[in-house]
Amino acid sequence: MLKVLAVDDERPTHEALRCMLCWKDLGFQAPDSAFDGAEALEMMRQKQYDVVITDIRMPGMDGVSFMRSLRCINNRVQILVVTGYDLFSYAQEAIRCGAKDFFLKPLDRRELEARLRQIADEIRRGQGLSAHEAPEKSQGDNMERVVAYLDNCFRQEISVRELAGIFYMNPAYLGQRFRKATGQTIDEYINRKRIAWVKEMVRQENLYSQEAIRMAGYRNCGYFYRKFQEIEGVSFAQWRQSVKIGETEAE
Repeated sequence: MLKVLAVDDERPTHEALRCMLCWKDLGFQAPDSAFDGAEALEMMRQKQYDVVITDIRMPGMDGVSFMRSLRCINNRVQILVVTGYDLFSYAQEAIRCGAKDFFLKPLDRRELEARLRQIADEIRRGQGLSAHEAPEKSQGDNMERVVAYLDNCFRQEISVRELAGIFYMNPAYLGQRFRKATGQTIDEYINRKRIAWVKEMVRQENLYSQEAIRMAGYRNCGYFYRKFQEIEGVSFAQWRQSVKIGETEAE
């Protein structure tokens, strides 16, 4: 059974993590608990954990400092970050520290379960990797982290050069690897995520189109409308009419 360490200064979070998943079915032991970074590091020295689930903001040693120190002790442990603060800088630092994914509280049980199942499969496969296969796996892990970062931060303004800097990669190489891994350019991936988000907000949250477009990260509505037509194959006005969303605003 794979071993998990949960690091959070709030006891209810530990209790929720234990109760919300059937850990045994996922191939994990129930999580051990640490209430700050210093305690977690000491536990890591005594026991080899496979996965660490950590908060960012904690008293004493915060999550970022903890993750940096953790990498000096164990460079192979898989890290998931859970936080109640939806801040771009937190996601950026988490990815820099090698976090596999970034979750906001309150936790979505299905999302966390799916990610842990994937990690369990990766760990088991990784145990049988040859020396020849290891570099390819490392590159694949890097792309997974890039995709996870974009999935969480696609509404933020970020260039390919800035993204490459976060992951310590050459921008051209990052673009090539990303397209090979996803079949899309980074800009196309971001636009698809943003467009899907706008559609959801307009349809489910009853936001006005221009407000949703701005919140998605677009400074120019005209650019959004062109990208929407290009990706969806219909104009935004046609889509809005097809789902019978009544608005009086003009495009």
